[in-house]
Order: sequence, then structure tokens, then C-alpha cells
Amino acid sequence: MSLTDNHKPIIDIRQAKPEDWNIIQKLNKEVVSNDRQSDPWLDHSWPESQNAIEHYKMCTASSHYCCLIAYRGSIPIGYVAGTEKKFPYRAVRIAEISHIGVTKVYRSQKIGKMLVDHFRMWAKKQGMERVYVNAYWKNTGAHAFYRSIGLSEIDISFEGDI
Repeated sequence: MSLTDNHKPIIDIRQAKPEDWNIIQKLNKEVVSNDRQSDPWLDHSWPESQNAIEHYKMCTASSHYCCLIAYRGSIPIGYVAGTEKKFPYRAVRIAEISHIGVTKVYRSQKIGKMLVDHFRMWAKKQGMERVYVNAYWKNTGAHAFYRSIGLSEIDISFEGDI
């Protein structure tokens, strides 16, 4: 599905293929880099680790995952990946966005919203009723984005030294 201008595609959202795992890796590196200020314990080399590569490959190949890439022409500029999140204490099926990111130069252009809208369509087809995502406390830009697309806070996590 595309956002168009004068019948020319500007943004095209496509289902990721297994061979697209390295596109997800590249886009996720930018997300991790952006989150540096939010988490001093964040492993900045994780996107290049074997565990991460296996995860990207699973996200792009598994029928249990929704992994979408936003393209401007042939250039990948954003992505979303997620699957069902099981909360044994909640009586609702929930689709969790486990990864989302848009290249910095393309932010605030409704691309993230397009990605989430497509993710929501996938989740609805799977019989899920809610969408869930975590964001770092200090990432106020993410908070504003999620609120702008109709999400609201339901809990807060705490962490501290032992």
C-alpha cells in the first residue's frame, strides 16, 4: 500500500521477506543508536550480534511475526516488527510492536503512523484486539508519537541497582 503524490508512489509499505533481515538490522542500528541517551546499559553492538541476526531472520521469516518495511522508491526508510504478546493475567489478545523505527530524516512525516496502521491491520486479521509497545521513559518523542496514534500508558516499569 502506498502514499501517493500525483500518481507517483512516495512511500510503499511492504511485507519483509526472509532475505530482508539485513535491512531490518540496518534500520534497527539507528533505533539502538537513538536510544543511547535513554539507557546507559544498552548494548550498542547488539544489532550486529549473532543473537540479533537470528532474531531479525526469525522476524522476517516467521508466519507468527508481522515485519513490514517502508520504502521511498527503492530506499528502506522505516520498519515495524511484532507478534502476539501473551499476558496470562489479561483477558485480551494483544499484538506487541517489538521494534519500530524510521530513519531520522523521514521522521514526523506520518511514516511511523503508516507502519503502525498496517501492523494493526495484520493484528486484526490474526484476531488480536489491542496493540502494545514499550518506550524508554526518557524518550519523550516516542511517547508523543504513541499518544498521537491513539495509544495510552497502562503501566510503568522500574529498575535499580542491587
